Amino acid sequence: KYDRAAEEEAIANIYRYFPDAGLSADLICGFPGETDEDFADSVSLVQKAKLLHTHIFPFSPREGTKAASMKPEVSSHVKKERCAALLEIARKSSESFAETRVGKRYRVFCERVRDGAMLGYTENFIYTKTPVTDDVCVGQCYDVLLQEERTFSVETMIVSGKLLRNG
Repeated sequence: KYDRAAEEEAIANIYRYFPDAGLSADLICGFPGETDEDFADSVSLVQKAKLLHTHIFPFSPREGTKAASMKPEVSSHVKKERCAALLEIARKSSESFAETRVGKRYRVFCERVRDGAMLGYTENFIYTKTPVTDDVCVGQCYDVLLQEERTFSVETMIVSGKLLRNG
């Protein structure tokens, strides 16, 4: 069983050994029995963890699971409010994570090219958009400089202009 102290220790160890790690979490809002205090505790942990990506879902009962019959249920209105609050906190956390890395060089995996931009992820999972004029190869890695944080992505530029071999 996990508890807050174990979660905080795991997060601290990740950042101790991998200071540039981009952490991600899946969160359920409104699990049966979730109190305002429980939710505040979740918010606090999300803020402390400095998450890069967060997937947030309202609890929905699934037939045949123990949770489907658990009480008390959290109202759909409260679930919606909690999800919205966590989404805003997660957005700020993601932006802050990316902002602190602007000016650094990263290796980016090119997932696709669209509208004159290479779209991909750094090795610590920052989503990037890199304007390109030369041909770039989907499925290859490029050395980039993070230039400007944007909502949901970071503008970059290719540093070396050379294709980096994977591996």
